[in-house]
Amino acid sequence: MNSKPKRGVAPSTTLWQFREAIKDALVDITTIEVTTALVDRISPATFSAEDFYERLQQDLACRTPAAIQQWREHLEHRQQELLAMRGTVSRESEQQRIWQHHHTVWLRQAQHLRVLEQRLQSPAALRQEWERFYQEASAVLYRLHTEGQPVYFGSVEVAALRRLWETYTALDNGEQIYASTHIRLEGDTIERYRRELFDRQVFDEATAQALMALHRESVTRSRDRWNDLVAFLLGLVERLIPYRDAQRERNRLTDRP
Repeated sequence: MNSKPKRGVAPSTTLWQFREAIKDALVDITTIEVTTALVDRISPATFSAEDFYERLQQDLACRTPAAIQQWREHLEHRQQELLAMRGTVSRESEQQRIWQHHHTVWLRQAQHLRVLEQRLQSPAALRQEWERFYQEASAVLYRLHTEGQPVYFGSVEVAALRRLWETYTALDNGEQIYASTHIRLEGDTIERYRRELFDRQVFDEATAQALMALHRESVTRSRDRWNDLVAFLLGLVERLIPYRDAQRERNRLTDRP
């Protein structure tokens, strides 16, 4: 964690807190990244660092047939416990609500187990993609645990988990990216298009043109938002510079012996 600046050397506490709040935005706005993809399905799930962190831990612990078999046996045993418990609770009672909660958890875990079982049966190319993802995920989780303290989801940790989540979602939903644009602050632009867009045996001309037009529209909207954000931050800096100079002068006079 960053230490609080010393008085008379750095900006005031308020400015320091403001700097900490926007520093990640200042890093992220150096590049625009726009992708256009086709997916097999659209997941309704939204990003949650805490939930995704727990899912990663489960995935990394259950990547082999032996580990999945152990989890399957645990869930089967848990199912028997819930069935036995079900017969001892009455309807419209607190025990019933507790049982329903545990049953919902069991259903979610059983569904996740089925997903992992299917993943082990994926084609070799897809398994290789998952393997690369898990290598990156392992490195991030190891970094989060290196200090041996409870995980703190600060801005850096959330950013790392969000990027992993985007990769996870892409793999899980069968996402195929057909166009990608990177625009850097210094002016460099990189455009990438899948060869299939120009193969009329894969896409007819109307579909290919529609995909590329959609991508260009997304790039234009992102660039407009990018320009607005840069202008907003520059305007804030211009307004705060006089305040910072005045604050430094006050600190200098206060610290004078």
